[in-house]
Amino acid sequence: YSWHGGDIGASTFEATPLLVDGNLYFCTPFSRVISLDPSSGKKHWAFDPKTDFSGVYAPNCRGVSYWKDDSAALDSDCAERIYIGTGDGRLIGVDAHSGKRCSDFGDGGEVNLLVGLGDVRQGEYYMTSAAVVANNKLILGAFVDDGQRLDAPSGAVRAFDAKSGELVWVWDPVPPDLT
Repeated sequence: YSWHGGDIGASTFEATPLLVDGNLYFCTPFSRVISLDPSSGKKHWAFDPKTDFSGVYAPNCRGVSYWKDDSAALDSDCAERIYIGTGDGRLIGVDAHSGKRCSDFGDGGEVNLLVGLGDVRQGEYYMTSAAVVANNKLILGAFVDDGQRLDAPSGAVRAFDAKSGELVWVWDPVPPDLT
């Protein structure tokens, strides 16, 4: 079978799909998250974060992340989650079965990744790859349009709590005092 997402323009499909319990999850170049039945291609749900790509040269999304809350009842909302990093600097958590935002993650289901980065210009900082999930944390880096100005946002690696979206730690491979 084939599936057509409809994302057109200066974009390419670069996502690596996730297969979890008989569901195929992936993102489109414009940060939409899709859940399909892998044997039939039937769409279970789609989530559109309405990403603002102002200043982004070529929108892309290389993948989504999956996390299971072992402390939650399996049939409860957001016991299993899919996370997407957007081209406008957000990290969003949605229920793996319905595609609806997980309201207990960040602020209404999303974390603003631009908070704490200082002056960030349009298209200067955004996620292109899926977050790594480890020990109930979402560990992520991001695209930084570096080399354009001295006070550009840091490319630090950050970890967020997978359930709440709270920032847990930051690691900057190039500390500010060495730049």
